[in-house]
Amino acid sequence: DDEQTLGGGFKLQYARPGGTCKTRWGQDTTTMSADPSGCYYTTRLIPHDASPAEVKSAIEQGLNANQVEELWQINRENAVPGVGIVNVTRSGPDSQEGYVWSVTFSSASGNVPDLGIMNLLTGMGSEAVVETIREGNSLGGTFSLTFLGDTTRDMPHDIAPEDMKPILEADLPHVLRAHVVRNDPTRGLCTDVDCPTGPYPTGSRCSDGLCPDGPHVSGGFTWTVTLTTQWGNVSPRSPTDPLTTVE
Repeated sequence: DDEQTLGGGFKLQYARPGGTCKTRWGQDTTTMSADPSGCYYTTRLIPHDASPAEVKSAIEQGLNANQVEELWQINRENAVPGVGIVNVTRSGPDSQEGYVWSVTFSSASGNVPDLGIMNLLTGMGSEAVVETIREGNSLGGTFSLTFLGDTTRDMPHDIAPEDMKPILEADLPHVLRAHVVRNDPTRGLCTDVDCPTGPYPTGSRCSDGLCPDGPHVSGGFTWTVTLTTQWGNVSPRSPTDPLTTVE
């Protein structure tokens, strides 16, 4: 019976930041009409019995701003970050010839929102579902810095360098000047509605984890801090150069 034979395929979608995609499609929602909820990237059609390698290829090619091997060097100013690199395994088939694919986001920073799915399967009662098994890890909380016995106020885990600088100069009495650089200088390129929000590092164009200067896995950052102080400086009371003569 052809109606009982599973066939066709499905497409996966990645939501525009701030939007959502459908994660469950039953037999009555099998059309390819545009999803109004704000999906941004969509894969090619993935066969119902696709191998892990086929699913990995479809996701990495369809749900990113460019080919994975090119993401290290593309201009990020007009690129919306995608899912990055993934690992895929498969189990099944079950009694209805259905499969389950497990997708792990191995390069993305922080927690990746649920993928959407478009059900283009054939066969009576066919259903395509996306479920989250385990949320990705995203950094949060605060930290402080201590210098020469003085400690700053608590600072957000993703504080911008221009916000850290005045805190260091105000809270550390022995500091005359502070210079702070963070490891994601391209963050300032994100100024439109496509900027990642929520679990992603705010204002980052590199949340796929594939920028040479982006946030680390889980959304961590590295700050390089240079402090200027006169504490401990002792001016000599007489010349110290042995060639110096005093008349």
